[in-house]
Amino acid sequence: MNLADRRAPKPAPRVNPLIGGIQPKPQETAAPTPTKPDVQSTATTMTTPPPPPPPPKSASDVVAKSSPSTDAPAHPYSATSKALPFELDVTSILSTKAADYGRSLQQEDPLTRPRVRAAATTGRTIFVRAAQPGPNSAPTVRSALAMLGRLVKHQHIKTKYHSQKAHERPGLKRKRLASERWRSRFRDGFCAAYARVHELRKQGW
Repeated sequence: MNLADRRAPKPAPRVNPLIGGIQPKPQETAAPTPTKPDVQSTATTMTTPPPPPPPPKSASDVVAKSSPSTDAPAHPYSATSKALPFELDVTSILSTKAADYGRSLQQEDPLTRPRVRAAATTGRTIFVRAAQPGPNSAPTVRSALAMLGRLVKHQHIKTKYHSQKAHERPGLKRKRLASERWRSRFRDGFCAAYARVHELRKQGW
């Protein structure tokens, strides 16, 4: 016997009865529904004649288009051309706009402008005005000068001016600032102790 005859017969392939048992019905192709022709469009096409063809170009127009005249400029407008109907002055326009804006704010007088708080490095200004006195204004010139002097003294302008004349190396600057801080604290403590002593003496101690 051959080897093929000794082998057992192959079992039938497994088939799921739930799958493939139902044959799908072939889908029927829907017949195209005949469309009704548009009566109005057919009537319009039947009654309206086609538009006439354009007129033929004359020989003079073809020559004019092919060879443009040298007198006509390539571009109708040029910013550098002086042959404009008006002169454009940007400076006058800006100055006019700025003047109109100032008049709209009604602040032509510099004293009526909002006051700017300037730091010591920016500047110091004392306004002389009789009405509305404030921290940056005085009623007379004499009082304004006195106020400016007090401001300069309070901000130590003279000391800063002399200290900035020559270069100060960082080590000396650090020692000087430490000494100034210590002197300031000692002065405040001494004044507080002196005031306390006077207060106790008034109480009879």
